[in-house]
Amino acid sequence: MTTLITNSQFKQFDANGKPLAAGQISTKIVGTTTDKLTYQDEALTVPHTNPITLDAWGEATIWIDGDTKLIVSDSDAVYLRTYESYADAITTNEFPVVSSPQGAVYRSQNTDVGYIKIQLPMGEWPNTKMMFDVMIYTDAGDEAFTLTLGGFADSSTSAWLTTTAITNGITDYTVQFGNDGTYPAIYIGAVGTNWVKPQVAVTNFLAGEFSYDWATWDNGWAISVTTSLGTITSTETALAIKVPISDSITAVDSKVGWVAWQTDTDWTYSASTFKGTCAYRKSNDGALMQVHINAYLDSGSDTYTPYVLPVGYRPLKGQNFVNRFIDTGVEGVSHIEVQASGAILYTELIDSNAIFYFDGIISLDLDY
Repeated sequence: MTTLITNSQFKQFDANGKPLAAGQISTKIVGTTTDKLTYQDEALTVPHTNPITLDAWGEATIWIDGDTKLIVSDSDAVYLRTYESYADAITTNEFPVVSSPQGAVYRSQNTDVGYIKIQLPMGEWPNTKMMFDVMIYTDAGDEAFTLTLGGFADSSTSAWLTTTAITNGITDYTVQFGNDGTYPAIYIGAVGTNWVKPQVAVTNFLAGEFSYDWATWDNGWAISVTTSLGTITSTETALAIKVPISDSITAVDSKVGWVAWQTDTDWTYSASTFKGTCAYRKSNDGALMQVHINAYLDSGSDTYTPYVLPVGYRPLKGQNFVNRFIDTGVEGVSHIEVQASGAILYTELIDSNAIFYFDGIISLDLDY
């Protein structure tokens, strides 16, 4: 099968992420040191020299017939890297997805303390836009979750731009984007984070813009746990989005980010029919910033505002909920309003001694 080695130009970069001008590509039969022909045209009528010399942009059009080993050197024939088996159709589109990059796995049976470091395989600033998933399991709370990370490792500014970090877990994580002096690196957690028997893997790597060749990103990754940071140029917080909102909260749990509120003495936490601490938390579902509110109260005034959310947790405009209450054994429906001032208001209670509770979610960034 005849295949163009990439969808456009085969492109290589040096250790600093700059085009490998006049670089040399030696082509071999896989598993041997025997030269193998490659071609300049799809009909395989115009062979390349071996080694192939890249242009000033570090590029060449290369057609292959079957799996081929590529050995990359610089313009002075100094060895840089090897692609052991550059297969037919390994890159069939402009934005290749590498499902399981080689080296992008970390397993430990210990409690490792520090940042999870994801070291990427390209030079310090490869000028590549990318997105990928990091799957993490830790015995601490039997927590398994995925972080989706993205950004542009920009060579012109020597910085990560337009970074993002999203998690589907129950814990917020700080994610720092930078480089370790040689390679791009991403650091997850904090210097004191305990990872109990962590199992980590990178999956679904997507690259674009420049230096997005499949083989460039298929190997050379490394994952470790370290207490040292490289040079950081961008920091994101991956906010937990899966929260047991409907569960009773017997104590404020920092693991899921709940913050307790203290009600006025006119209201008390419910201690009989319902148990739980009134609390609120902030999360991000990937599209909207949200505040989750959980409250169980009884024996208070029927014309009273039990709490006012602080600045940063208030909606742009008032938002409404319908929730249940129990009053002298009779269940009913109460109307809950969270105002732009942060005030939580309720109506339609029978009298002042009802047990009042609600689980609600308000969106912070919608202007209804």
